[in-house]
Amino acid sequence: MTMSRVKEQKHRWGGADRVKPKRHPTYAEMVKSALVSLNNRASSSIQTIMKYILTKYLLNATPAKKYCTKALTNGVTKDVFHQTRSEDF
Repeated sequence: MTMSRVKEQKHRWGGADRVKPKRHPTYAEMVKSALVSLNNRASSSIQTIMKYILTKYLLNATPAKKYCTKALTNGVTKDVFHQTRSEDF
């Protein structure tokens, strides 16, 4: 087989050109929507944020907690979110 024929087969069957539809928004967007909807001016705990995200988007709890925590820490370092207490996540 030549290289051009292999490329044609990949393209014909979808291969890398195929894009999966998104099931949910990014974790940063989910955390932001959770903080807006919870509307707690003092602070919102990670447990309440996770509870909101898990009920609204129907995700698996174990990887969601990891990615949610990562989104929160990245948001705090990029000044997207404001951390009221100086505790680590």
